[in-house]
Amino acid sequence: MSDKFVRVPPGHKVVVIHPSPKAQMGLTESKIVILDFGTSGDWQTMLANVEAGLSGRTFPSTVTILQLPMIERLDAAGELSTFIARWQSARQSGWNAVWVLPKETSTRDDVVDLLKNAGFGVHGSAEDGACFVEVHKPDGTITIGMPGPSL
Repeated sequence: MSDKFVRVPPGHKVVVIHPSPKAQMGLTESKIVILDFGTSGDWQTMLANVEAGLSGRTFPSTVTILQLPMIERLDAAGELSTFIARWQSARQSGWNAVWVLPKETSTRDDVVDLLKNAGFGVHGSAEDGACFVEVHKPDGTITIGMPGPSL
């Protein structure tokens, strides 16, 4: 058996989140929001959705996936600093997020520094691009994890 495969014990379910080419936001069974900008998502609309969710209540913890094409698009438009500052404002309003920079995106030290300076935790992905994992055990418990290194 190749070392790239994992054997899942009977009765367990494993959910692995990889980056998506399309922007999307959804809730996992463990009640973690996955916010993926895709390769060129409309971040202002996603921010507005998060801000609306913060209004009057607590927004669930979030894993935010930021891919290299999105960063390059923000760079080209001169919006990268504004993008980070606007998300930092949401953090200051109670939004709790960990950012994942998948694969080669994690080599963007400038982006890692901007996110960390804004108060966010930042992770790389696993080699295969996995950004978040849930393990559902037969007893009903769910264990969550970040398969990549902390940056």
